[in-house]
Amino acid sequence: MARIPRCQQVRPQVVQYYHTLSRCVRKMKLTNDGARKDYMLVWLKSLHEVFAVEVCRYALMGNHFHLIVRVNAPMAEAWSSHEVAVRWSKLHPPREGSYRALAGDALNAWRAEKAQDAAFVSKARLALCSLSKFMKDFKQRVAESFNREDHASGAFWEARYACVPLDNEASLLACMTYVDLNPHVAGKCGKPEEDPYVSLHESVRSREQVRRERQAVGLTASAANEEERHRHGERTFGDQTDSAGATEVIPDAEKHVWTVPVGRTDRHARRSILPHVRLEDYLRLVDFAARRFRDGKVQLDGATAVILERVQLGADDWLAQLGRWMGESAASG
Repeated sequence: MARIPRCQQVRPQVVQYYHTLSRCVRKMKLTNDGARKDYMLVWLKSLHEVFAVEVCRYALMGNHFHLIVRVNAPMAEAWSSHEVAVRWSKLHPPREGSYRALAGDALNAWRAEKAQDAAFVSKARLALCSLSKFMKDFKQRVAESFNREDHASGAFWEARYACVPLDNEASLLACMTYVDLNPHVAGKCGKPEEDPYVSLHESVRSREQVRRERQAVGLTASAANEEERHRHGERTFGDQTDSAGATEVIPDAEKHVWTVPVGRTDRHARRSILPHVRLEDYLRLVDFAARRFRDGKVQLDGATAVILERVQLGADDWLAQLGRWMGESAASG
């Protein structure tokens, strides 16, 4: 059967969010090394800062990676011609002949010249809003670098990337949870937030950093109590709840993340993924999903059900979609 053209799969005017997946050739563990994952993470962040394709969630695994991205066409349209030229020069630094990259006055002159070129600006703006271009640049740089490191040639990735539109909040929320739990479900870490190459780790780390910053000025519980909780090994986002089960809300909890923030926030200029929820709400859902996968059938508690109601999602629908994603994860290993 013929493959569906990307132009028919990726339609940002209709669907903004997409789950993408790509595996190493023959499922070999070519990205299992921590240094390689560090390299991938740095390059992914660089692309996020240049493209109008925004990284929402990610999981870098030993032989594949998952991304949830938002194709933000309105953002690209709002860029000035000069902004387009600047972003393009960061992605593909112009060179003097085929050698040294332009810098200083020469680079500024190149950007000014390109900003006056309507054809260049139009083409570059379109490319900087292309999911296919984003994925190509990410995968190609990684493949070239690691093949060179291994003194190898040929295909690094198994095939073109898989792409699934996330066209409603139920599928988006279920897929976010699936991506953030990928290392945990695969048995790579004891606690979902422990793997440093998954977006959940960064979200939890940001929240803990903000908590400590607030402690320093006396806005939350004492630092001594915080250290005592961690010394006894309590889970990082499991200690958000008090005896009544109410979640402690930390303002600006996602202040230190580079990805699109999960929940509503006053600090970030970019619109969050789920503006009707807080980060703490999402962490509660992830915690529930982790327990459901680990312990089998776990009843949906009232607090979690309220979160789903807030985003106008039926619990049965969300659980069904979550079950499908988690089932695929268990099957793929």
